[in-house]
Amino acid sequence: MKKINNTDIELYDWGNKRDFNSIKLVDEGLRDGIQSPFVRSPAYIEKCIMLSYMEKIGIDSVNLGFPATSCQVYNDVIGLAKEIKSKSYKINAQCAGRTLVEDIEPILNISQKTSLPIEICTFIASSGIRYYVGNNSLDNFQRIIEKTINFAKKESQQVMFITEDTTRASPENIKSLYLTAVNSGADRVCICDTVGAATPSGVKNIVHFLRNILDSEGFNNVGIDFHAHNDRGYANINSLVALISGAERVHGTPLGVGERSGNADIGQLLVNLYLEGNERYNLSFLKEYMELSMNFYEIQVAQDYPMFGEHVFSTATGIHANVIAKALELGDLGISDVVYSGVPASLVGRTQKIGIGPQGGRSNIRFILLERGISIENNSKLVNFLFNWQKKMKRPAFGEEIDKVISEYRGEINYES
Repeated sequence: MKKINNTDIELYDWGNKRDFNSIKLVDEGLRDGIQSPFVRSPAYIEKCIMLSYMEKIGIDSVNLGFPATSCQVYNDVIGLAKEIKSKSYKINAQCAGRTLVEDIEPILNISQKTSLPIEICTFIASSGIRYYVGNNSLDNFQRIIEKTINFAKKESQQVMFITEDTTRASPENIKSLYLTAVNSGADRVCICDTVGAATPSGVKNIVHFLRNILDSEGFNNVGIDFHAHNDRGYANINSLVALISGAERVHGTPLGVGERSGNADIGQLLVNLYLEGNERYNLSFLKEYMELSMNFYEIQVAQDYPMFGEHVFSTATGIHANVIAKALELGDLGISDVVYSGVPASLVGRTQKIGIGPQGGRSNIRFILLERGISIENNSKLVNFLFNWQKKMKRPAFGEEIDKVISEYRGEINYES
């Protein structure tokens, strides 16, 4: 049960609960996010600004990039690592690389040059289809894993071992690869739904399977990450299911940008974790972070995109508007914010908006006139004019569009004194 403000109203919750306060988030926006085929890669200074917002929000870790990719990426990662060090940010740094010594060396060099500990995120293929296409074998990959992780651990760095395409890999492959990694010194492991193929039930099964393997072999202290992709539209829910099933850390990007259909949306994950009781992140900076990301990536999201779309907290439907308006007239913003919304608009720096539209009624008009200080009782002709207008509309109108129509009304308007 959730109580609303100081009222006696309780909202029942049918969900299965776990304590989400101990979970952690990794922001992949500077690495996986810019692999999207339709986003602009932010400039270095823009990456620094994004990093500062991750710090303000309290995101636990950031993947700074894949240094072996190019000199540009390598130099950006050095700069970002220095930024974290010089400003004493609490956020933890990560870098990605294939499970190859030549990919790990640049990460170690950056860590040494900046004196910043960097978690090495090393990945290798795991599914049968990848072995077939790459003409490779499980035995060969096990030898590569052992050599690479041993090399990384000599420098006392934290290592997270990742299998690509985990959710389409066989139990035998998963067991062999992960046990080779942890026996070689990997501190964490990551399940990666590389092509977004997993269903929520599949995520639950694979997290339980891996947790049982690690625990039965005495690796109880090895944590599990989950990295989701959104090809089937499951990225956010799969990430939450992974946490419910025993993963301790999940990955996301601002607005879910990434390869193909993208990744889990870290903004949506933050809001959902808050609604599940995790209040250790500072969401007051979240709206601005998402807006900056849109600007830096040079993208727009749909107007009804959950939590961050322009009109996601808007309604012009008569029944909905009437209920929200009545709640506002009670003087309780908390009630008006959730009476017809599963996410409080105020949580992400927004407000509930009521407009005029073909599905609207006189309650919509009453609200927008009162909002503008216009008397209802003394403006019956204006009310009728707006009512007839809204029934002829093809789509709803809000804000300035309504103001323009009212200003063009030729009759007399009586304002509240």
